[in-house]
Amino acid sequence: MRRLAILGLLLGADHARADAVAFGCTAAGNVKPITEKGACVGFIAHDANGKVVQRVDQGYQISGSIHATPDGSTVMMLHSNPYTNKPFDSQPALVVFRNGKEVAKYSMTDLVVRMNLVTRSTSHHRWLTTYPDLVLGKTLELATTSQRVYRFDVATGKQSSADDTADWKNCDLIVYLGERPQIASGDLYHVAKPWLAKGAMTFSSGLTVRAARNVRIDSGATICVTPDKGGWYATKNLDVMFNLLPK
Repeated sequence: MRRLAILGLLLGADHARADAVAFGCTAAGNVKPITEKGACVGFIAHDANGKVVQRVDQGYQISGSIHATPDGSTVMMLHSNPYTNKPFDSQPALVVFRNGKEVAKYSMTDLVVRMNLVTRSTSHHRWLTTYPDLVLGKTLELATTSQRVYRFDVATGKQSSADDTADWKNCDLIVYLGERPQIASGDLYHVAKPWLAKGAMTFSSGLTVRAARNVRIDSGATICVTPDKGGWYATKNLDVMFNLLPK
């Protein structure tokens, strides 16, 4: 697989700080990306013998990656790092091509669903929690920051399954800590202003939680919370910043 160095900057350990470059484009080894100002605008896909099997070169501006089957017959453009120069909900998320023709297209609203459960930096949105291999098999799997998981049939581009993540199902509350909580006592923390990604409760006087060992309770962290002995218990961290939630 060939990965362009620019995507390494965008998909580094701290996704929310990938602000130095507007667009990035990386591609499977049998795909030559066509770029404009760093963005994927098209591609030339080859089979195992180097023969061109499909070419697309107009109508797209994708900041992310181009995935392909080894024979080049199916190509998927994944808009994994959309730049904030356009409204997030108006942008494509995944575009599927078969033999040079677009056969399926999914928007951000199709896949993110809970539109405020993404991370926004000064220049980019992060909406994925996993990044699939550039070489396509029979199925493409995506998991989103909005706690949705999808499977797509590579041969047709059709969505074969859609569901909530296990965390969404198992956590009674998902709380983003926009400010540093106060230590109430021992392993108890008081969150003055909890930002709720999941949960319809109102905490007028804040939320007090007991934290499991190794759960990070600090500003910028997101925690899974369940009831415990008449109170609340933070069982784990979720690797995403929900900094677009209403404060």
